[in-house]
Amino acid sequence: MDFPFPPPPPGMQTILIARWILTFWSVVGLVVLIWRMKHKQFLRPREMAYWLLATPVCGIVAFFGYSRFEQWDDNLWLLPAIVASLSVSVAGVTIGLSKLYVDGYWAGFTSSVADCFMAACIALPVLLFLAQPVMMPAVGSRRTSPVILCKINQRQLGMSMLMAAKEPQTFLPARQGRGPVSWRILILPHLDLTRIYKRYDQSHPWNHPQNDESSRAWVPEMTCPANYYKQATEGHWYSSFSMPTGPHTIGANPNGTPFSDISDGLTNTLLFVEASGAQIIWTEPRDVNVAIQPTGVNLNGNKPGHSAGWLSSYHRDNVNVILADGSARYLSNKIDPALLKKLATIDGGETIRADEDF
Repeated sequence: MDFPFPPPPPGMQTILIARWILTFWSVVGLVVLIWRMKHKQFLRPREMAYWLLATPVCGIVAFFGYSRFEQWDDNLWLLPAIVASLSVSVAGVTIGLSKLYVDGYWAGFTSSVADCFMAACIALPVLLFLAQPVMMPAVGSRRTSPVILCKINQRQLGMSMLMAAKEPQTFLPARQGRGPVSWRILILPHLDLTRIYKRYDQSHPWNHPQNDESSRAWVPEMTCPANYYKQATEGHWYSSFSMPTGPHTIGANPNGTPFSDISDGLTNTLLFVEASGAQIIWTEPRDVNVAIQPTGVNLNGNKPGHSAGWLSSYHRDNVNVILADGSARYLSNKIDPALLKKLATIDGGETIRADEDF
């Protein structure tokens, strides 16, 4: 069974249902308060406690929102739920206090002023709650900051790789050693993350319990913020970026690829590509293989959140890549697969025509 990539944002139906439920109970609670005030019935302390309970409920919801369970990551209904709970709590307490002291504080006000105040206590929280879908940015939109941050992160990886390759004039290998050790670990000192580099035990495989803590460490430069499935269920962080591997690619040489071997030119050779659909743990010595995986952008996968192709991105209409000269480029989802194959090789001798501008 094929699953489209990128997958739909998590919990879209849950978002709608949660908003309807919260709106319903908000309206019911406020109607009850208005009825009590209209009939001169004092609010019981027990009922005031019910309103105050909305605040710890917000804390519980927020706690789950920051948990490491994948189904809670970037769940879009968490923010509206928290805002709605707080809004109803504030409205209930405010109206309740005004009722308790109606004979005192409200004695000098006219009935119309009191009505306006109570209407504001009801309308403002509801309007704030209903405005959340408008205030929240669209996931995957090119107009949102995550797409720009993704390009910045990837460019930083490219510059760090060039720094590591400057003196020997050789790019780091995709993986090396007995472990083996991924290039993502080897590049850490050039990202000013020496503490994580030293913590990783290169004498053990990446999935050894000794390296489990490293897999759970967050390295921002390895992640595309547009990805709403950033972690595996065990709390290990995915890498959104990969080095192309396979024959005649920049990651083919187990000792690292010298600059002199890239006869196609640094500006025409892929160094890093977005591969969020590969679901690679960032410490895992695994990268996309252009000789085995289908060529294309955001191809369907065999499970949710997975893409069979070697380029995949949550941006929906494009994918970020870093060329061997360190420059960042957008590639359209509709790019010709033949051009992708040309860009993946270091010494194919292919000619990139003017009409194949990427």
